[in-house]
Amino acid sequence: MIPVYKTEKVIQHHECGAGGILKMKDMLDYLQDVAGHHADELGVGLNSFGHKMLWVLSRLRVAVDGDLAVDTPFTLETYPTGTNLLFAVRQYTMKSGDKTLLRGTSYWLLLDAESFRPLKPLDHLPPLIRDTQDGEQYFRDLGKIQ
Repeated sequence: MIPVYKTEKVIQHHECGAGGILKMKDMLDYLQDVAGHHADELGVGLNSFGHKMLWVLSRLRVAVDGDLAVDTPFTLETYPTGTNLLFAVRQYTMKSGDKTLLRGTSYWLLLDAESFRPLKPLDHLPPLIRDTQDGEQYFRDLGKIQ
């Protein structure tokens, strides 16, 4: 079973817009940061590839189930759930106490850093990451936006 990456945060004033609600940009920054930190910890982050490969977010679906308001403490969790064709798949949850505030799934492309062409994750990721099916998958298919 692959480890879940967790971090504790509090929504800050500068991350909120009108009404003290977390701005979309800042919510997405949280998700990108936690994914990057976890990838580094698993040995597949940007520094691990020797600048020969890079990750690019291709698809993301998020469901916000609670108020993301200023001063809300939360735990952000993420974990990979294998691959889907050319994509590495990752899940996210944001919780405050027992309440789930956010659930999400992202699809990431692994690109060659020189040509910017997609690489097959099965050829470049360790089995522990590419073959894992552990953990809940919130959104099974993130097809192209119509």
